[in-house]
Amino acid sequence: MATMALPIGQIGNVIVHAEAARAETQRVAVASEYGQATFITVIGVLAKSLALRWTLSHLAKEQTKILKVLVERDFSNVTPGNLLDMASRIDDLVAKERGLLRETDRFDVTVRVWWDASLKLLADQTEHFDSISESLHAAADDHATALMAVAVSRFSTIHDQVMR
Repeated sequence: MATMALPIGQIGNVIVHAEAARAETQRVAVASEYGQATFITVIGVLAKSLALRWTLSHLAKEQTKILKVLVERDFSNVTPGNLLDMASRIDDLVAKERGLLRETDRFDVTVRVWWDASLKLLADQTEHFDSISESLHAAADDHATALMAVAVSRFSTIHDQVMR
């Protein structure tokens, strides 16, 4: 795994998908806010909701692939600059995802039911990405790494003393 290329390009693609999902969400929002619920309006909202369902499902699948790569990746030989670049890309993705999730929160539960499974998965994935980003930021920072080593050492010492 150490020779595998960093998935920076893949993260960029997922960011594009997140932007598309947010745009699709905004289209559903606009369509659902029409003052009169005519047959055409209802069909329009339904069509846009189904398109958004597919978009969110596709985004969740793409993110699952990226998370798998990131979790399996050995970052020990990656330069701090590359770690920061990847962390920055992931930070962008997390920001887009949180914006998308906020956008979907404005819908009534009767509309959200169409995307609920994908939204729950996206929320979990967003937190996972955020955790990975924080780890990458810490790994790229020599001071944070040194502090973490001291903390682990102290914890280990205390743990050993307690277990005696």
